Order: sequence, then C-alpha cells, then structure tokens
Amino acid sequence: MDAREIMKLAWKNLGRHRIRTTLTVLAVGGSLFLAITFVNMAKGGYSKMIDQGVRAGSGHIGVYRRGYLEDRVAEQNFLAADLPEKVRKLPGVAAVLPHIQLSALAQSAYESRGAFLVGLVPSEEASVNPYIQKLSQGRFLQDADMRKAVIGSILARELKVETGKGFVITVQDKDGELQSEKFRVAGIFHTGIKEIDNSLVMVNLREAQKLSRLTGRVHELSVLLLSASWQESVQSAIRDLLSDRQDLVAEGWHRAMPNLYHAIQYDYVSLQVILLLLVVIVGIGIINTFLMSVLERTREFGTLMAIGTPPAFLRWLVVTEAFLTGIMGITLGWIGGCAATDYLVRYGLDLTSIISKGQEFGGVFFDPVIRASWNFSTMAFLSLFLLLVCIGASLYPAWQAGTVNPVEALK
Repeated sequence: MDAREIMKLAWKNLGRHRIRTTLTVLAVGGSLFLAITFVNMAKGGYSKMIDQGVRAGSGHIGVYRRGYLEDRVAEQNFLAADLPEKVRKLPGVAAVLPHIQLSALAQSAYESRGAFLVGLVPSEEASVNPYIQKLSQGRFLQDADMRKAVIGSILARELKVETGKGFVITVQDKDGELQSEKFRVAGIFHTGIKEIDNSLVMVNLREAQKLSRLTGRVHELSVLLLSASWQESVQSAIRDLLSDRQDLVAEGWHRAMPNLYHAIQYDYVSLQVILLLLVVIVGIGIINTFLMSVLERTREFGTLMAIGTPPAFLRWLVVTEAFLTGIMGITLGWIGGCAATDYLVRYGLDLTSIISKGQEFGGVFFDPVIRASWNFSTMAFLSLFLLLVCIGASLYPAWQAGTVNPVEALK
C-alpha cells in the first residue's frame, strides 16, 4: 500500500468534487477562525482585567499576615521594616506598594457614611493606580499631602463635599479606641462601580498609620511584576525572604481577588462549552459529508475492490481525504484568525455603544474596548484538536468504504 499513491488519489478525489470540498474546508476553517478569534479576544480581555485588578489593589503577589485574606481584620497587620526594599531588588519586580486598609466612618457637616480607608504612598501609586485615570475633579495625592484625601464620587455626593472641602474620618486604632482626623478633599474619582465610588477613601500612608497608631506597620505589600510570567519565580523568592517570618505569607492575585478569579474561570468555561458545541456541529457535518461521499462512490469502490484493491486501501483513502480537508481548513482558519487577532491587538473591539462605562467584572473595571492577545500554544492546540476531529469524523465513513460488496456495487 503506497502512501504516495493514496495521497495522489485523495487529492484527485477532492478536486473532482470541488463544491463539496470547498464547503467542508470553509466549515473547518470558519470554526477554527471563530475559535482562534474568540479565545485570543477572551485572553486579552482577561489579561486587561487582571492588570486593572492588580494595579488597583492586591498586585500580582501580595504579602499578608497569615489569615488576613480570610478575616481581613485591622489587627492582622505586620511591621514592614526592610521587607519592601528586599522585594524591590528581586528580578521581575516592577513596584512594591505598601497599604493600610481600614473600615472607617466618614462624616461631614451634613451626613455620615461607612467608608473603606486605604493608606498608600502617592508617588509610588501615581504611575500604576487605575483610579488616578478616573479622577473627575481635583488631583491625586502627593507625598507631602498629610491631611488630604481622594474619595469616590458617590461618597462625595452623599457627604455633600467637593474638592477643597473638609470631612472627618473615624477609625479604630490598634487598641480599639476611636480616633478621628479631619481631611480635605484633594480629588474625586468616578469609576462607575457603586461598591467603589460609595466607600473608597485614599490617604497618605503615614497619615493612615498615625491615625490608626500603626506606625511602620501595614496590612498588605502589593507586588507588581514586569510581566505575569514572573509570578511563580518571584513568589517563590519572596517566600524564601519570609523564611524567618512565619507569621507572613505571599499569595497570588487569585487568592487576594477570588471574585475576579472565579469570574474569569466561569467565563472561560462558558466559552469552552460554546467552542465545543461548535466543534461537535462541524464534526457532524464532516461525518455527513464523507458518508455521502462514500455512498456516492459505491460503484467506484466496488470496481476497485473487484480488480483486487484491498479494503484497507479504500479506508486509508477516505481518512487521507479527511486529513487533507482538515489541513486546508486549518490553514484557512489560521489565516483568518491571525488577521482578526492582529486587528484586535492593534485597534481592539469598541463596545462602548452597548456596554456602559461603569461596567464591572469580578469587582474590577471592564474596559469596553477589548483588545486581543496572542496565544500561540492555544491556537496550536485548537488546530490539532480540530484536525483530530476531522480524522475521527472520517473513521465511520472509511469503515463503510471498506465493507462495500463488489458484486452488489456493480449491479
């Protein structure tokens, strides 16, 4: 059984039925085009959401007092000491952001509201914190600002304060005593996410430490990386640094932001189900196409078997036709998928006309302009999987081709 002869005859058979071959190739190529485009677009969207989430709070990696992520109580703080400087020196680290996070009461001359107070270092946050780009009034904090705050738009409206106006923040200090301080509004941000806009208050880290009597202590060290690919190695290096501090742990963003992590996982599983249904439909179409091809060529197969052609040859012939059809479809799908991905990487898909600006996903901003990202390993897997579907879909028609009765076929 000559493989070259089978290949040559398979090409000839595909060329004899050009319309059927073209439709099958388009079905395979179209399904791969959709799969590549949607997967790359989804991966790009997830990457943007993760980037927004880690910049807004936890970082790619966060250092916490053991148990803080489960309880999130103010008493679970730790002395930062020289740990931030040591972490900054690790390869792959872009920034280390110390935070204090406290439940608070915000009061003005008109109203009082529950708030979430975050103490941070303004100069270190200025280039990474996404809330800075959402300022609707005023400016962001500076390191010299000691009694100024940036607050959410809903909270500002409920307190009836604007930039330059004062309000009082009350928190519990380390001993459980209530401590109050007056702040002036330096800026107001508007994200469109209610949970953030109606509660978040950002102040200078030193002022938050002074107010809560937690001098030198923090609740979180947020570690931003040059790339997410550094996470495993940097997290391992941080754990080595913490070997003599058993009260501290280094956790990935998925532990610090479980809502975002589970939302992404759920969305990706939904996408996989849709793609699986698409592949199943394509597979059924391929089975039908090749089964019809075998039935139409019953007399041809009977003649070949009558002159001594073995059944295995006919079976391999049908499988080879499916293989070549899959290769042509995959090539077409790659061309279309790469072209679409390249466009989406460069320009993105603008959904502002159907998605509100304040849309959130897993508790973080959902950018209505979705940009794709290249995922060649996933693209290769999808291509191989679809090729196997093509070959698998041809196995039953191939078996049928090898069972043709030459006498019955020639009648």
